[in-house]
Amino acid sequence: MTAIALTAAELIEALERLDIYAEIDNLFEEEFASNGSIYRFRSGYSGRAMYGKSCFGVTTNRYESGDVARVQLALAHYLARRDGIEDPEFDDLLEWFDKLGEPSRDSMGLGTIHYWPNVTIVAEDTE
Repeated sequence: MTAIALTAAELIEALERLDIYAEIDNLFEEEFASNGSIYRFRSGYSGRAMYGKSCFGVTTNRYESGDVARVQLALAHYLARRDGIEDPEFDDLLEWFDKLGEPSRDSMGLGTIHYWPNVTIVAEDTE
């Protein structure tokens, strides 16, 4: 599986396509606040068998595969554009869906977290 790194700003840009406004007060906070949404975004989730490695995850208060698919579609669209494809077509998005991989899922009592072990949120370049 291909390792994918996104900055917090890139993640926000990707998710804005879903009409989700994600606001980050501090780049190094682990949770992204989502206004008026069922989603809660986590930049530092460490799931089962990840041995301390962290990744991007989406916590929902219900299990709706369509909701998670929308997040994955937004990520695939953004990554295809970041890869130089100005207007991604279906095959381009499928390629990025494959690179992202099927999200893993953990139950969290009242909610569920869906996470992509190969997607990490990295610090912005400070040049």
